Amino acid sequence: MKNKPSCFKCEADVTSFSFIDYPVSDKLLTIVFCKECGAVQGIVTKEK
Repeated sequence: MKNKPSCFKCEADVTSFSFIDYPVSDKLLTIVFCKECGAVQGIVTKEK
């Protein structure tokens, strides 16, 4: 059986994750967090 992504803190399903785009100079940070408990799951950086 494959492991499904879930919150590391409250084990909520990946469907409870929310994404916020945050521009910083010439990059765009995407912050992934759990809507259930508020724990940050990760941060992704992209060039604009």
